[in-house]
Amino acid sequence: MRRWLQGWIGDAPARSFDDYARTLTLRHGELLLISFLGAVAAGACLDPLAASTTVAPRVLPTLAWRAIVAAVSVAGLVAARALRRRRARVHAAVATYAITASALVGAWLGDSGGADPAWFLGACAVPLAILPLVVPLRVRALLTAAVALALAAGYVAVQPAMLGEPGVLGPMLTLVTVGATGVLLGEHYYRLVRSHHRQRVHMQALIADGTRRLRQLLTEVERAEQAERRRIGRELHDELAQVLTALKLEVELATYKVEPGTATAASLGRIDALSDQLVEAKQRLVHALRPATLDELGFGRAVERHVADVTARSGLTIELDRAAGVELPEPAATTIYRGLQEALTNTIRHACATTARIRIAVDDGAYLLEVRDDGIGFDPDAVGAGHFGLLGLRERAAILGGTVAVVSAPGRGTQVTVRLPADATPPA
Repeated sequence: MRRWLQGWIGDAPARSFDDYARTLTLRHGELLLISFLGAVAAGACLDPLAASTTVAPRVLPTLAWRAIVAAVSVAGLVAARALRRRRARVHAAVATYAITASALVGAWLGDSGGADPAWFLGACAVPLAILPLVVPLRVRALLTAAVALALAAGYVAVQPAMLGEPGVLGPMLTLVTVGATGVLLGEHYYRLVRSHHRQRVHMQALIADGTRRLRQLLTEVERAEQAERRRIGRELHDELAQVLTALKLEVELATYKVEPGTATAASLGRIDALSDQLVEAKQRLVHALRPATLDELGFGRAVERHVADVTARSGLTIELDRAAGVELPEPAATTIYRGLQEALTNTIRHACATTARIRIAVDDGAYLLEVRDDGIGFDPDAVGAGHFGLLGLRERAAILGGTVAVVSAPGRGTQVTVRLPADATPPA
């Protein structure tokens, strides 16, 4: 029902307008069929009234007519479902059903009473059922005329005496008037839908162009960021390393010149220990700015070293499943590596997990990273603003045509999956 209601307001794929119109026509037709079935079912309460107005013997009982019309409507719904993949035949199918159903309704109404009963006047609204169908004016006019004629023909076939009665002109004129009104209103609706489709296609084109330009900008920002990280990393690695090495040498020389056990010797020892801590801090900063191990060791060994470092710092038990020989090229290697860093960081900070499992593989022509933990989990839909780690990772992956999926639930752990196409390249 939700899909049909979405179709009613025009929530259909924006392809060519002809395809769009056929899709809406099909969905609107399905909604009309459901409404018709509801009306047939609700008509049971009108049976006593219909019986009181009957002036001619019935050919079929009301229940039989209702069953026939309902069966035709159900058949229409089945046919509509089959037409979802053959939308080119929608107009012909709608016309066939509308004419058949109108003739049956006319015969049913004719079987219900005389030449000018309330049933027939109410049936003059049948042509209005064509109004919400998204069809051009020529098709709409022909279909409305065919429906009106089929309705009248079905009625006359059962009540031929109606043609000789003086009151026949009123119902017929009403039928023509209602049909013409339906055609005019339907044409206005058709033009509104066509205008909406053009605006929607235009907006989609603007959004697609804006998204493409934004991703190009993000690509350039990412490249500049990585270049700046490499530069700062090299300066920290080279210049700061030289200064720290010289400092350690100076401390060692000064240590030889003082008496052991003195306060000065103790101070020099503390300075030497602090310089060792500075070296370690420098290495962590360099690694955070740009994992030099990716350049020096390659993707596989860099991942192994990072996992070992995380295990040593956090005490988290990590199982690494990396297919033998999987070496990712740039820029996929950096994106997958950053994804691994982000996932493990979140696991340590928020998950309260004891075990994490990492899988890196080439799966169905794509590079795949899966990080799963046994932590407390969370509701991804309830995460508020300000969590930019995964957002940034999603943008990096999107630039390369990839995806990032987070599956989690309270008490069931979390799984982060990064998938990049094997030919992943940023937009030019």
